Amino acid sequence: MLPLTTLGDLIADLCLDVESFPILPPGHQTLSGLALGPGGAGNALVAAARLGLPAVALGCVGDDWIGARVLTHLNAEGVEAGRVMRQTGADTRTAVRLRAGTGEQVFMGRPGGLGPATLPETWAHAIADSGVLLVDGWSFFHSNPALVLQGVEAASQASVPLLFDPGPRVGAIDPEWLRTVTRAATVILATEPEHQALTRQLDLRDLRALKSLRALILKLGPGGCVISTAVERIVCPGYPVEARDATAAGDCFAAGVAWGLLTGQPWAVIGAIANAVGAAKALKVGTALAAPTRAEIGDVLRAHSPELARLFEWASPTS
Repeated sequence: MLPLTTLGDLIADLCLDVESFPILPPGHQTLSGLALGPGGAGNALVAAARLGLPAVALGCVGDDWIGARVLTHLNAEGVEAGRVMRQTGADTRTAVRLRAGTGEQVFMGRPGGLGPATLPETWAHAIADSGVLLVDGWSFFHSNPALVLQGVEAASQASVPLLFDPGPRVGAIDPEWLRTVTRAATVILATEPEHQALTRQLDLRDLRALKSLRALILKLGPGGCVISTAVERIVCPGYPVEARDATAAGDCFAAGVAWGLLTGQPWAVIGAIANAVGAAKALKVGTALAAPTRAEIGDVLRAHSPELARLFEWASPTS
């Protein structure tokens, strides 16, 4: 099976579980959890690998110990990270998440190096050999924007489907960059606010007017998703799970969409499986290190859609 490949947005997530907010000096609190691992595109990569898909990381980390830790985790999950660059003298981009027991969260970010100015030949070959290329809006901020456009062009020339998730900061992204990526996109994944911001940035009323677009998938969180194609609108209800932490659920959802594309599923099945992957993630606290396993996704499906659970097990690639 051809792999899911991600381009850019390789960061580290430092997740700290605190007692409560606010955190004010000179107070002291006890951490109930601490984890350092991949974040950003790493969330989708680990989720894809746990789904049994081949997964390839293209991007850059610093030459610090945090970058080494990210690569160690990706390799341990079976993600092919041999083409990831270690940028000399650069800090690995890091997001720090503080999460209280009430579920309230605070995020802080540390910028890092942007990677090469032009697409390495080895990356171009990896993209051409992919089954799906995933790009998200965070790569505009965390990577070299021109490099990402070159990767998108490489995918287009090789007829590799492009999944694009504009992300919550889409309103701050350069419209021309967005226009280039969306014109090449096969599938766009967005929440309703992201969808509205994207259409404003592009000055479009309907993204389905984009020639390359096969599907617009609106992510509704616990409500599931709605998939719009040129000929149909498919409502895929969510699963009534006791969500503990929705962080990274959208990235895991994207991995579920990639699973459906790579295993040749119809849109209704793709939406239902992606919903299950996101729901299974929401049952766990954390980001990439808490991505759901295939067994955990199967548990969600067996509880709510036994027939779909059987299809999922039958169609899933072996790890």
